[in-house]
Amino acid sequence: MRVTGHSLGGSLASIFGTLAIHRKLFDATKVKTITLGQPRTGDENYAKAHDLLHKYSYRVVHRKDPVPHLPPKIPGSDPVFHHRYEIWYNNDMGTFDDYSLCLRADDDSCSNSQIDLQFNDHTHYFWMMPLSEWGNWGCNSTLPH
Repeated sequence: MRVTGHSLGGSLASIFGTLAIHRKLFDATKVKTITLGQPRTGDENYAKAHDLLHKYSYRVVHRKDPVPHLPPKIPGSDPVFHHRYEIWYNNDMGTFDDYSLCLRADDDSCSNSQIDLQFNDHTHYFWMMPLSEWGNWGCNSTLPH
């Protein structure tokens, strides 16, 4: 089963995949979760449970997308955490563009290294296409390879 979502939909995909595995609706080896621009979804306990249950789960982050840095980590408040792994594209996300695999959640050598965040990077993933146009492409051979 593939589970995916963008932004808040990424958080929902993360939670759904975790619950589906935890409640044994699907075997962990059959669930693949990939999210785009997912905000921090839970606390440290959720992140640890997610990482323990999932065999295949990635959070894709485009360059300076601000949403993965929300809610912000504020000292003295309830701690929020990402689950691992982050795939960070510090570029336009073209077909042959490089990316970084970040093994730790909230890794300061990946998207957390960006200070001047840009909302346009949240609305444009892969081939710099606005996410609002993805559904109009359909599933045909005209997609970039």
